[in-house]
Amino acid sequence: MSNLDYDGQQLLARLSTEDADLFRDVPDATGADHADRLAVTVDSARRVVAVDVRDVARLRTPEDLAAAVREAFAAADGQRALASLTEAGKAEDRLAHADALVSGRRKLQVRSAPDVSYQAYVERGGRHRARVVQSAAAARPDATTSDNGYVSIVRDEHGMVSAVHADGEWLSAAQPHHLERALQQAGRWTTRQGL
Repeated sequence: MSNLDYDGQQLLARLSTEDADLFRDVPDATGADHADRLAVTVDSARRVVAVDVRDVARLRTPEDLAAAVREAFAAADGQRALASLTEAGKAEDRLAHADALVSGRRKLQVRSAPDVSYQAYVERGGRHRARVVQSAAAARPDATTSDNGYVSIVRDEHGMVSAVHADGEWLSAAQPHHLERALQQAGRWTTRQGL
C-alpha cells in the first residue's frame, strides 16, 4: 500500500525512471540544516510535507532562509534516498562506492557528452531540416509560491530545491507557525511541474 496520494504516485513513477532503487515508496524523511534553524520533512516523491522552524531569529533574512531551506531539504532528501536504497538492498554498495570516491581510492567515471553539433547530426544521416526541441521556457524550472505570496521555492526538473525566495519585510516579522505554513505550501511539487 502506498504512502502517497495520486499526485505523489505520479511524481514517484516519473522519478523512478531515473533510478528505481533511489526512488521507492518509503516513509517520510526529515533533515535539518547544520545550524538547526529549521527541519524539513519530505515524502518519497520529494514533496515537502512538514516544516519545523526551530530558531526563527536566525531566519530573518531571505539569504539565511534560502540557505537553511536548501540545506534542510538536501538532508531530508538524503535520508529519503538512504531509506529507498536500504529497501532495495543497495545501500551498502552505494555507500561503499561513495566512500571510495571521496577517499580517492576510486576515480569518478565521467561519460563524455555526445556531439550534438549540426555537423555531427548531418554525418549521422540527419536531414537538413530543423527538429522541434523543447523550448527554453518549458525547460526552465517552475516556482511554487505560498498561499500568502511571500515565499516561493524553485525546483529543478528532478525535484531538487534550486532557489528559495522570500519577501524580506514579511520575513523579518513572521511568526514561526506562519513561516512553517508558507514553506510547506511553497514546498509543494505537483505533477504539472514534475512531469
